[in-house]
Amino acid sequence: MADPLRLLAIHVAEPDPGKFEWVITERVNDQWIEIERAEDGYKTYKAAMASGLVALEEMVSDLDVGPRKVAERADGLPTPPEGTVQPAPSDAEDAASPKGRPKKAAYFGFGPIR
Repeated sequence: MADPLRLLAIHVAEPDPGKFEWVITERVNDQWIEIERAEDGYKTYKAAMASGLVALEEMVSDLDVGPRKVAERADGLPTPPEGTVQPAPSDAEDAASPKGRPKKAAYFGFGPIR
């Protein structure tokens, strides 16, 4: 049986007038917990959402099956307790890219990021 899907969501917040930030949250038990947020603000909702969708897409190692909760980790370490949030696994290239900005332009959701 496949591991269950992670319940991830993205929304855009406006902490200051005219400054938009994408926020990725994950449903854990009965709460939505923030797991990642843009480091820089965007001038438009559209730009923030498009960038956030790319960031969400980059968190998923296989877009055909979606983000999965892993029952057993490949490194042999125990799976974290239920209710804790772990970032999605990434390779060294992802780790080198700055958070808050996608590493490449893409068509996803609202079109190309400009």
